[in-house]
Parts: sequence; C-alpha cells; structure tokens
Amino acid sequence: IRLGETRTVDKLVLDYAAALSAEVSGNPALLTTAAWALLHLSSVESRQTAIQNLLDQHASLFQRDSDLVRTLTSRDDGGLAIPFTWLCTSRALYARAVLRNHADEAQWMIDGGQLREAHDVLLRHIGPAAVIGDNYSSLRNVLSALDRAQTTTHAPLKEMVDWEKGAGLYADFLALLDVHGPRASGVDLKKRLVSKLASTLAALRGEVLSGEARGREERVALTLMAERVVEIASAFAEVEGGVDVSVCPLPSRYHSDDHQVLHDCDGYDDDGDWELLTDFDSSSSLQGIVDNERILSLPLSQSGYLAQSQALGLRFYTTLLSSSA
Repeated sequence: IRLGETRTVDKLVLDYAAALSAEVSGNPALLTTAAWALLHLSSVESRQTAIQNLLDQHASLFQRDSDLVRTLTSRDDGGLAIPFTWLCTSRALYARAVLRNHADEAQWMIDGGQLREAHDVLLRHIGPAAVIGDNYSSLRNVLSALDRAQTTTHAPLKEMVDWEKGAGLYADFLALLDVHGPRASGVDLKKRLVSKLASTLAALRGEVLSGEARGREERVALTLMAERVVEIASAFAEVEGGVDVSVCPLPSRYHSDDHQVLHDCDGYDDDGDWELLTDFDSSSSLQGIVDNERILSLPLSQSGYLAQSQALGLRFYTTLLSSSA
C-alpha cells in the first residue's frame, strides 16, 4: 500500500471509529467495535494514542470484571487484547477529574500496577482527608490494596518510595488508633507505635514548617497526627505511670467541610498559619513514653507546643520539689 493510500485508510478508520464513539452512550457495545476499528491504524503510535483517547472518553463504562472490560482486554478469540493498564489509567483519570474520588482513583491505579502513583495519591489526598475528617475507611481500604498488590506482584514499592514517611506513617497511625482505648490490649505494641510515630513525625517537622515539600492538607494532617500521638501518649502515661500532674492538653479546634480544611477555622490566622490558642483543659505529660526533646520536635501547632512546654516545665518543678521535700 502506497503512503497516500495508507493515509486515506487511516482517515477512514478514524472517521468510522468517531462515528461509533458518538453512539456509545446509547449502545455501550459499540465501544468494542470502535476499538476494533482503531486496531487497523497503520502505525503503533497512532493505534495507541487513538485507543487511549477512546478509553478516556468512555471510562465511566468500565467496571471490574464486566463483560465489556473482559472483551476489550481478553487475548482469547473475540477479545481485543488491549492492555488492562490502559483501561485502569483511563478509569483512574475519570475518578479524579469527574468523580473527585481519590480512593477510587488509587484503587484503579493499583489494579493497573501503578503502585507508585497510587502511593502518591494516598499521600497527597486520601491520608490527609482521612485524618482531617476523622474517617479512615477509605484509607484502610487503599492501604490494604497496596499491601496485597505488593505481595501478589512482588513489586518493591517500599524500595521505590519513602514508605516510612508515606503510607507506612498512616499505617502506623491507624495501628495506634486500633490498639488505643480502655479495653485495648497490646501495651508493648502501643509503646512501640508511639515511639516510632514520634520519631517519624519529628523527622518531618522541617517539611511541615517550611511548607515547601507538602501541600496544605498534608501539613495539617501531620500536625493533627502529632497532636493525637501526644494525646494518646499522655493518657497512657497517666494510667501507667500514675503521675499526678495537671497540665494543658491539645485543644480540639479543627473542623472540615467535604474534607477541605477551612481557612477560617479557629486554629488559623488570616495568613493561614497556626495561631496561638488558650482554651486548654487539664491532662498529663508523656512520662516515660517519649523523651522530652522528641516531644518538642514533633510538628505541633503553636498551642500544642505551648501545652507540652507547660507540661514539661510543670513536671520538672514537681520532680524538683518532691526531691527537696
């Protein structure tokens, strides 16, 4: 076939596929016919580009294990052998741009083997939204899916990303929440989790304060996590250590709307920075769980630093007075 004839055939294929694509909303089965037509384009690059564009246009039709997806991806007779990762990428883009559902976006990325990209979505959106909204179901599901994908595909995600400061941080935080409570067991596990989280969050303090490496929601989530760790450690120290000290705990002063941090919440000033709050109650310090230096190295808000500074100072003078008595 001469070059001019090839171009004519390619134009006919594209026109035919475009006509079929326009009718897909009324007859989804036409999507497979349009994709089949595009497989007849003359070059590999043009076939890939055209099919991926077609999948992007109709990504809303894709459901896991549906007949449509099986027909598009199957290598058996009657299947088109289109790479499954292409469908997953299109559906993930649809989940992000149209549905605004980052959990669904990450799940489709994981299904398509894009574990690094799914980890980034968890780090930038799913984890912060879970901590700020105090709703961890989506975060748990995505973490479980990532873990299963690493096991079944032997993909070394933990070697490709900074796991301990990323998804691993959220996994440890969920584990701490699970073992915390009046009836919870695993005292040693709780101590290890508090210590590990304190170390990791302290290492991230520079990123939180600078605001350069992480987004606003991430910084807020890390601060909330640090304050929650301090709160749990304080309660644990009070029960285990029996230290009778009355200090200021971390105030509860965050609220959210559709998982977006409000700029006018009580914990922010007009410039979006933490402002000093003074509505404190009483609690206890972190005696024996986390050392004093590491407490003040955590990415706490200004009120959190004030609370813990008061706690440490009061504990110091209580100990000093007790020893001189």
